[in-house]
Amino acid sequence: GGTGARFERLFAREDVPAEAHLLRLSTLRERGGMPWSEAFARAMSRALPTLGAQPAGWALRLIAELGHAEARRFLASVAGLPDPTGRLHALAAQFLANPPAPDPLPEEEVLPTRIDDLELGALDERKPARRIACLREMARRDWGQARRLASSIQTEDWRLDELVGALLNHASRAVMTEDFVRRGLIPKDATPADAPDAMTARELLAAHGKVVRFDTGSTEGIVDHDALAYLLSDALSPALDDVDFLEELRPDRSLVLHAWSQGRRFEVELDVRRSVVDPYGLVGLVNVLLRERGRPERCMHAAQDKALAEVVIGPESELRALVHAGLLWIRAGFRW
Repeated sequence: GGTGARFERLFAREDVPAEAHLLRLSTLRERGGMPWSEAFARAMSRALPTLGAQPAGWALRLIAELGHAEARRFLASVAGLPDPTGRLHALAAQFLANPPAPDPLPEEEVLPTRIDDLELGALDERKPARRIACLREMARRDWGQARRLASSIQTEDWRLDELVGALLNHASRAVMTEDFVRRGLIPKDATPADAPDAMTARELLAAHGKVVRFDTGSTEGIVDHDALAYLLSDALSPALDDVDFLEELRPDRSLVLHAWSQGRRFEVELDVRRSVVDPYGLVGLVNVLLRERGRPERCMHAAQDKALAEVVIGPESELRALVHAGLLWIRAGFRW
């Protein structure tokens, strides 16, 4: 899966397997869905009648969630697909009539509506995750009040969150945006309105295409490190636009990622004993290429859920400054 011009051209091909389209559909779900294409519609038309009830329902649900006019037209067209039992037709009609809503929050995560109650929730040490959620909602409504609260609490565990780091370092969201523009981390014309939901450094960078996120433990389809390397290259453009990547499975079953840059070949042996993807090897190779070219940019493997990797991109000196200030948390074991 992925986004960017390379992936748009790749997934517009007629010979892309339906499994690859489905994997991309799932991978991009948390990033607002994937772009629609006629190649995707044709591949799904061929694949849906061959899928079992559960995977077919899953695929139709994800298509219904896209919200595109093209997606709704495709669901309507499913009535014309071969379907001896009527299963596909019934599912498509259901999703057209009642588009799936986002999964509801567990009752414990439903937040108070009054800002005073949010402040009490942010002070409740018994529920750390809810505590940060309350602080986030406070910051969305009144950054100054949330900042004063964050500044008043001195315990170390309170500071181990990027939202707290953002509040302690910046007087407002506008100031944070201006700071990131000055650091060269986001475009010079960026404004808070470009990322209205961004409350942390990571979220602000992600809103401007400077975070690449991928699942390290996926077992669906084939996960190619070279495809992920191209994703990083797109986010770093134009620094590595002329680099070619290739993943190789050697006869001894070792996995190697190659890169050809300015007449030289680089390679790294990937460690996939613990997960399908080796983010350390991937990021390490890309950083070597940047260093060899004298580029200021680097990729940083930021802390995230164990099964997910988030690679943050920016000038090395500024990324180090963000980590030092508590604005970004680096993954344990990561080396620049």
